[in-house]
Amino acid sequence: MRCDVVFAPVAESTADSNEELRDSIEKSLRSLLGSRLAGSVLQTIENGVWRGIAALQSLVFDSTVAYHKGEVRRLRDRKEMLNDDSDQRRALPGLHFKIGWHYLVLHNFSSARQQMLSGLRKIKTLFPLFPSFEARLCGCVFLWHFLFCISVSEGHLSSSSEVYQEIRCFVDWIGTAYGGSVKDECQTVVLVLTKVMEAEWLEYLARKTENLMARQCCDYLVASAQALQDCDAFFPSRKESIAIEAPSHIGEEELLGNHASALWKSFDKSALRGRIARLLAEAKAVSSSRETEVDYLAFLAGNELMDGVPDTEMIDRMLVKASSTIISRLAEMAWGSARSWSALSPRLTIALLLHGCVDALGHAEQERYYLRMHELEGCLHNDVVLEYPKGRLQSPFTAVAYFDEESAKVVGDSARVVVTLYSTSAACIDVDVRMLALSSGTVAGATETQVPFSPARCVKLSASCPQELAVDVPLSHSGEYVCSSLTADVHVGGICATTRWRFAVGPSSVAGRSAAGTRAVLSAKIYRQVLQVLNPPTTFRVECPSLLEAVEGECAECDIVISCALLGVRNGYMTLPHEPKLFRAVCWASANEPLPVTETGGQARYAVPDLAADESVRLLVSIACIRSAEFRLPIAFEYSTDRYGGVSCCRTLHISVDPPFNAEHSMIGGSLWGDAAAAMSVPSTSSSYAQYDKSVLVKAADIFSSPLVTNWKDDCALYFFTKETTAKEFVFQRGDTVTLSSTFRCTAKRGITVLHAEVVAGDDVDVLSFCCGEESSFLEEGECVTMVTRFQAKRLGRFNPGFIRIFFAPQRTAARLYSDVCIPTVYIEDFGVQVSAKYPLVTPYGSPLELDVSIYNAAGVPFIGELLLDPQTDDFVCAATTRRSLQIGPTEGSVTRYVLTPLRAGELKLPRFHVRCDATSRLVASADESYVVHVLP
Repeated sequence: MRCDVVFAPVAESTADSNEELRDSIEKSLRSLLGSRLAGSVLQTIENGVWRGIAALQSLVFDSTVAYHKGEVRRLRDRKEMLNDDSDQRRALPGLHFKIGWHYLVLHNFSSARQQMLSGLRKIKTLFPLFPSFEARLCGCVFLWHFLFCISVSEGHLSSSSEVYQEIRCFVDWIGTAYGGSVKDECQTVVLVLTKVMEAEWLEYLARKTENLMARQCCDYLVASAQALQDCDAFFPSRKESIAIEAPSHIGEEELLGNHASALWKSFDKSALRGRIARLLAEAKAVSSSRETEVDYLAFLAGNELMDGVPDTEMIDRMLVKASSTIISRLAEMAWGSARSWSALSPRLTIALLLHGCVDALGHAEQERYYLRMHELEGCLHNDVVLEYPKGRLQSPFTAVAYFDEESAKVVGDSARVVVTLYSTSAACIDVDVRMLALSSGTVAGATETQVPFSPARCVKLSASCPQELAVDVPLSHSGEYVCSSLTADVHVGGICATTRWRFAVGPSSVAGRSAAGTRAVLSAKIYRQVLQVLNPPTTFRVECPSLLEAVEGECAECDIVISCALLGVRNGYMTLPHEPKLFRAVCWASANEPLPVTETGGQARYAVPDLAADESVRLLVSIACIRSAEFRLPIAFEYSTDRYGGVSCCRTLHISVDPPFNAEHSMIGGSLWGDAAAAMSVPSTSSSYAQYDKSVLVKAADIFSSPLVTNWKDDCALYFFTKETTAKEFVFQRGDTVTLSSTFRCTAKRGITVLHAEVVAGDDVDVLSFCCGEESSFLEEGECVTMVTRFQAKRLGRFNPGFIRIFFAPQRTAARLYSDVCIPTVYIEDFGVQVSAKYPLVTPYGSPLELDVSIYNAAGVPFIGELLLDPQTDDFVCAATTRRSLQIGPTEGSVTRYVLTPLRAGELKLPRFHVRCDATSRLVASADESYVVHVLP
């Protein structure tokens, strides 16, 4: 907006006030300017300072705002007046932009954003397909203003936002453009600017979108680099010293030197490739699955390619994973630079030049084919061997090999190998097959067998005519034979290239299948790519028992007989697994000499004697069975022979180690009364307790960790003892006599002989008696022996009384073994009832004496029971009943008095007394010692 300011100086004022003066001046100006006058402000000077500048600024601001608002209303009214005529609809984008621009000046960013977006969509509506270059430029202007409004209003660009979708749609829209709307001399400029525009918006999406997935970010960066790569052919390559001149058709402003250097230097080839390299480096740093494509684009944009010196290592890496399209483009590039490329990597250059050169059908293709072959001829060297397969690089031929044998072979025989050759060439090519290589795995390691074709087998190969070759391969040693490679000279287009095809085991190695009938024939043979070659089965023979039964702790022995056939063997070894947690093995020869042994890698290797023809040796293997288990022990034997090399065999020994027995324990506690009362009353007893120890088989790997046990998997199981009880624990009182009945049931399959048994008790118990039955008794599997132990506890609390040690001998051996079986844990508790007695120490004969029995309940619950005095005595007569009922509260006491009359003089023992609980009928307290009184005559 243009605004004129008119200054009207006034020397003297006749008005009474400034307001009158301003009105007078404004009336004069309005008569001169008419409606163009927006207002007036009076500027005066007071004390050398101008007054009224703020009022002038406010006047200009208000006038400007009023102008822009008026323009918005005017343009909106004009937009409403437009009809559906095509010429008038073309004016709509301009009106939207003008309205939006006025909103931007007014800082109404929300309305400005809406107008810019409406204008952009209107342009895309006017040009839905193939927009002109002017439309694309106007769309960019709209979009940049739209993004400016978003940024000012603190909006965010995310992959799910409306802004993101608008940019995506705009990129797709400008991608449908073409250069037909401009003059011929401007076609290149329009093409370059369109690609640059597309790359700019793609890079904007990659850098500005929040929370964008790594794959999408890489895609945008790669797409931006590809768009710039399409411009590479149109950009000149200049040196820094060359002056830059702008084209004459760019425009007057760009003819200025500063504009030209700023614009056209950015379109230099080296600058463009530097920008592409930066985009690709950033795309490669983002983890995605497009590394091969990124490497290819970086290779094209590299400065080395401009100088004719490619990065051959990068090309080698790309060929492994690149698509057929990228490989074909690399082949075209190598065709034009074969000399410089061949100096760096002849094999790579020849392979690229041969790619796609076997299908020369049309005249134009044949001409290109011969030109390519002529360039290839100058790159060939005698020592260059091409190796296939290599990614999707097309080879002159492909091959499939299999063994035409129905069964396994032995050393000394020969095997027939069939090789089928394929090609995609329409015309016949000559192939001279020279060498077939086979790899085999033996005990000593991998070896390679080469079978030369002498003379070379020459075949003519084409897409419609595959060829089949057969050759007999000598089998010199045992192992697994696999066809590894086929070497042949390929004659194509007047040149000869040595090619080696490496076979892959499995159906995926079949390449170049010609027809469904051929695939059907190969499907049955393709799985015979591996041939097993065995040693003759009659070299040596091993006789070994299949089952060995023992008891835990026993040293079981087995005899192994190794006999030799017609050929002698030497350098023999017998290998056993080494697992000290489970067993230990020692081996002797027939001469009672231990065999030398070495332990490495969890195996024990014993050196066995050499054998001449028709000779045998007997080995004695003693296995100390440390733990009861069921496992299969692999025993490997290996010898060396002069004719067949290394020969070996393996035997499996099933070892069954049984636990000697399962134990059942029954415990009962009680306290007998005095001898006189025993004839009339029952003993005081506590509740019974029973415990059953049973052995079950558990997979060894679930119990302890060992490399050997892990390798055995299900071939090893250990016996694990489980405990079943009738109560949580056995509880009784101090002073009670515990009776333990232990039953031991034989679990050994061959039986055991129980020699002797004894109780090993701790310091906390006194063993009163132990009965183990008849010694040296033989028990069959399932039979049992019972042992009875009586003991008393010395202290309160929970403890283990000790264990029972049983000496036994397995059947058919003189070994003396023993097994310790723990007695179940017991718990001794105190009821808290305390008893004491008070009586005279001296009394005359014939006079009654008073016996006061004090009972104190120290427990926290009431006690209900009875006090019993032993009536079976010949020294005293009780004047009342000997059984008294008791009811004593917590922490309370009770005193019961008995009147006794002595029947004779002398030192007499008072009758014993006991306290019994009514709830449990158990004896809870008694006299700890005998009380004595002196009766005078």
